[in-house]
Amino acid sequence: MSDAHMRRLGFRSFTSLLAEEEQARSDRAAAFARFEANPTLQPTWDVLTQIEPRLERLEERTLAAHGAVLASIEEGDEDEDLSGHLWYGPDGIKERLTELVGWEVPEWSPAVLRSIAAYDVAYDHLSDLLDGEGKAP
Repeated sequence: MSDAHMRRLGFRSFTSLLAEEEQARSDRAAAFARFEANPTLQPTWDVLTQIEPRLERLEERTLAAHGAVLASIEEGDEDEDLSGHLWYGPDGIKERLTELVGWEVPEWSPAVLRSIAAYDVAYDHLSDLLDGEGKAP
C-alpha cells in the first residue's frame, strides 16, 4: 500500500511518527532546560505537560470525569459527592496527580515537577476542569 493511500485512510507514516516523537522529546528537553537554568521560573500547565506528557492523559481523564458528573446531575442522581469521589477516591485524579507532580514525585524526576508551584498549577488546572470552571484543551 502506498504512503498516499495510507494517508487517505488516516494512517501516518512511520517516519512522520518518529519525527513527531523526536520533536516532542526536543520540546521536553527545552522546557526542562529553561527551568534548570532559572529555578525561579513559575511553571505553567503547558510547560508541565511538555515535561511530563502523562499529565495530558490525566487531563483527559478529568474531562471525562466532569462529563460523568454532568450526566449524573442530568439524570437526577442524588450522589452529590460524585466529583469528590472521582477526585479523592481510590485511584482518583488527585492520587494520580501526586504521582506526576509535587513532593511525592521520585527524586530522579526533574526538579520543576517536584516543586510546590508545579503541584499548585496542576492541582488548580485539573480541579477547575472537574468543576467545569477550567479551560479545556
